Amino acid sequence: MKQKRNIRQNNKIYYSLFAGIILFLLTILLPVSRADTAGLPTRGNPGMVYDSESDKIVIFGGWNNTDTPYSSTWVFDYNSDTYVKRAPSPTPRRRAEPGITYDLLRDMIILFGGRENFTDTGDLGDSWIYDYNSDTWTRLFPVSSPSARRAMSMAYDSESDRIVLFGGQSGVSVEVYYNETWVGNPGSNTWQKMSPVLAPPARMNHGMAYDSESDRMILFGGYSGSIFFNDTWAYDYNTNTWEELTNPTHPSPRGAHTISYDSESDRIVLFGGSRLSVTLDDTWLYDYNTNIWEQQNPSVSPSARSRHGAAYDSESDRCIIYGGTTGGFNSAVHITDGKTWAYNTNTDTWTEVDLPPPPPPTFPGYSIVLLVASLSIIVIILSKKIKKTAKSE
Repeated sequence: MKQKRNIRQNNKIYYSLFAGIILFLLTILLPVSRADTAGLPTRGNPGMVYDSESDKIVIFGGWNNTDTPYSSTWVFDYNSDTYVKRAPSPTPRRRAEPGITYDLLRDMIILFGGRENFTDTGDLGDSWIYDYNSDTWTRLFPVSSPSARRAMSMAYDSESDRIVLFGGQSGVSVEVYYNETWVGNPGSNTWQKMSPVLAPPARMNHGMAYDSESDRMILFGGYSGSIFFNDTWAYDYNTNTWEELTNPTHPSPRGAHTISYDSESDRIVLFGGSRLSVTLDDTWLYDYNTNIWEQQNPSVSPSARSRHGAAYDSESDRCIIYGGTTGGFNSAVHITDGKTWAYNTNTDTWTEVDLPPPPPPTFPGYSIVLLVASLSIIVIILSKKIKKTAKSE
C-alpha cells in the first residue's frame, strides 16, 4: 500500500512538473506563435469567381510583385474568413489577366486565355474547366475559339446557358485591341464569333457582369491604348445587340476596375480602377432598369486600387474584392495589407475580412508574470521532490 501511495505521489509531482514546463514554454513561444490568417500572397489581375454550389470563391493566377504570374489555385470561404491553397494536378499554365466565369448549370468554373509573360508569344488562348468538388482542372479543345488574348471580360448568361466574352488585348511590340463579341456554349464545347451591328469600341481591362434580372451583360469602362472609357453598354444575347446606355451621372473614365452583379439588390457594384497616374477608391451602384449610376459614400472603404479581383457571394450577400495594385494604371506596386474586403449593398458598408491576428496581451509585465509563475511552480515542485528524497534516505 505504501509503495502504491508513493507511486501516486510521484505521478502527481511529475504531472505538476510537466504543467510547469508547458507554462514556461508558452511564456517563451506565445508572443511569436500567432496564426497567419492574412490569407494568400497579394497579386494583381487574378482570375476570381464565385462557385455558388460550393459557396466558395476560387482564385487562379495573377501577377506577383516581380511581374511573374502564379499558377496556383486558392479558395476563399467568406463565412470562416479563410484561404486554402488547393493542389490540383494537372493545372493550367501560370497566367494573369484571364477570362473566368462560373457555369451555374454544370457547377464548373471556366477559364480562358490570359498572359504568361511580356513577350509577343506570351498571350494564351487555351480553355479549361475547374471542378471544386474533385479539385480537378481539365483542358478543353474546342474546334474554334477566340484568338490568344488577355484582359478581356467574360461572364455566364444563365438564361441562355452561354458564355459571353468581349474585347481584350494581345501583343507587345504591336499591341492589338479587340472589340469582338464571342459566345461559348459549355454544353457542346464550342465558341461562336458574333457579328452585332453595333458594338463597343475596342478595349481591354474593362468590367462586365451579367444582370440576371434583366438578362443583360452590363459593360463599363476600359482602356483602348489611348483612351480611358466611361461608357456603359448592355448586350442581349437573344437579339445579338449591344446598346449604349447614356446617362448624365456616371463613374469617371477608368480601366482595371471591377464590377460584379448583386442579385439580391439587383445592382451592379463597381469599385476602384485607375487611369495613367491615378488610382481610385470610389464605389458605385448601377441600376439597369432606371439606367442610373449612383455613387456611394461608405464611412470606410478599401484603399485605392486597380487590377484587383471581385466576385459576388450570393449566399452571404456580399461583394468580395481581393488584391490589386496601386500607383496608377501601369504600376506593379501591390496592395500588401487590407487585401480582402466585403461590401454590403444594403447598408453601404465595406468590411475588411482578412484582418491580421490580434497581438498577445500587452499589459505591463505580461511576459514577466508568466515567466515568474512558471519558474516558481517548477522550483516548488523540485524542492518538494528533493525534500522527499532526502527523507527517504
